[in-house]
Amino acid sequence: MGEGRHLVIAIGGERFAVDALRVTAVADAEPPTPLPVGGASPAGVRVEGVGRFAGRPLLQVAPDGVGRPGGRLLVCAGPGGLAGIRVDRVEGLTDGDPSLPSLDPGQWLPGLGAGAAPGPAPPPAGDAADDGILFLFLSVGGTTVALPAGRIARLAEVERTFDRPGQGAPVVVVEGRLRAARFPGGAPGRQRWAVLPAGPPDEPVLLIDRPLGLYRVPPGALCRTAGPDGDRLWCRAPDGSLVEIPEADGMTTAAEPAAPDVAPGPSRRRDGPASRPMLCLDCGPHRILVPPDLVRAIADPDARASVLPRRRRGEAGIPLLDPGRLTGEGAGRGARVVVLGPAGGPGAGVIADAAALVTLPDEAFHPIPYAPVWPAALFDAVAALPGGPWAFRLRPHPVFAALPAGLRRRIAGALAGWLPGAPAPESDPAVAATPAREFA
Repeated sequence: MGEGRHLVIAIGGERFAVDALRVTAVADAEPPTPLPVGGASPAGVRVEGVGRFAGRPLLQVAPDGVGRPGGRLLVCAGPGGLAGIRVDRVEGLTDGDPSLPSLDPGQWLPGLGAGAAPGPAPPPAGDAADDGILFLFLSVGGTTVALPAGRIARLAEVERTFDRPGQGAPVVVVEGRLRAARFPGGAPGRQRWAVLPAGPPDEPVLLIDRPLGLYRVPPGALCRTAGPDGDRLWCRAPDGSLVEIPEADGMTTAAEPAAPDVAPGPSRRRDGPASRPMLCLDCGPHRILVPPDLVRAIADPDARASVLPRRRRGEAGIPLLDPGRLTGEGAGRGARVVVLGPAGGPGAGVIADAAALVTLPDEAFHPIPYAPVWPAALFDAVAALPGGPWAFRLRPHPVFAALPAGLRRRIAGALAGWLPGAPAPESDPAVAATPAREFA
């Protein structure tokens, strides 16, 4: 244990010392809001959900060995925001006890405990969310690299690995198929995840340790350097570090920013309204906030009577999902059918227990702290609604490529049928008149 004051904590019957300067506060652990789609937990901890501290969201995690609910939270700050580490108890302060092993909060979440300020607030819904390029940050052999999300088809778990000593990268089994593999940046190891590039089906997959997060990188945070081995691409990560964008079979050629033909227009964050309406959907235990621009129709509960159990080949239809099935619950008889999707594009129906129009100020939205990749692929912010848990705001353009096959199968398991057609938004009376109250 190093010098200075340390907190003595207990986890699963063991005692540890944590540098007191790396802890922002100690608070009582309260039940967090569960993440809508779960998420891969960092090694050594499990993600319990989004909690609350001083009105701000924090990612609540519990180290392996902490089983029972309750206990205390070590609130720590880092480049990804706030996180709360749930421990069995905090026993007090000590100036030094060499018999106690040290515990570093950063071993579970990058930079946690460094005291860095949280990241910038998310852009308003429908705002300049497309300024910059969305990157998937990955851990490979202890190194962080970044790949453009648009060049990734999906993530999948490696089912089996066949080593080829002296012959380069191994051959792996992914989604039941034998695939050639490679490592971003040439980092060797036995990786658990494979990145399937959005290209020909015989293109090699990229083997990684684990995904770290989805972040939008502005054009000014990208650069190219020349070297004896060729050009290299770099970007500035949210924590300020420099991260390489490996040249992986052309996956990064679209990452370089082009000079704009015209000057960018004014930001609606500066010049727009201070608040905006959002459609709040109660979907089982979760509340989902949807920008009105993504709502194509809101049908009466009777519309569920016309749902087709399956779609015949060649027939038009819109998939209808019941999010309650993901948690083992089903929607009630009075639930509404909400058709989501951009105008003129593919849509999807969602069964919601209730739908209400709410108006929230821009400052009500917070980035999801240390967001696991799966929720971050679908949701870009959380907001606190009066008298309720955190509500998750749907991304204008969800990044389905970042979802692993197992999670996509779970979402497919929520399919409740097919809507026979998409009613035009202007013809649906429920959309034409949407007062700021719960839809009857």
